[in-house]
Amino acid sequence: MIKEIDKRIRQYEKQKQIRLERKQKLEAEIENINLHLKELYGLRKQYEKLEKECESVILNLESPRENSVQPDEI
Repeated sequence: MIKEIDKRIRQYEKQKQIRLERKQKLEAEIENINLHLKELYGLRKQYEKLEKECESVILNLESPRENSVQPDEI
């Protein structure tokens, strides 16, 4: 009877250790994913900023310039 109890205790401890290792591995993976998400968020913000800058440049190129000579003024 005591051997059976000891055997179950060892099995329980082994399973407990396995669960702890899995938990730690998953936590590490989650942390890695979070780091990648932060990096992607930063890249998205940079992209949005560049996109706005490009739109501004395009609008400036498309709009007539005040000081430029228009063809009908020549």
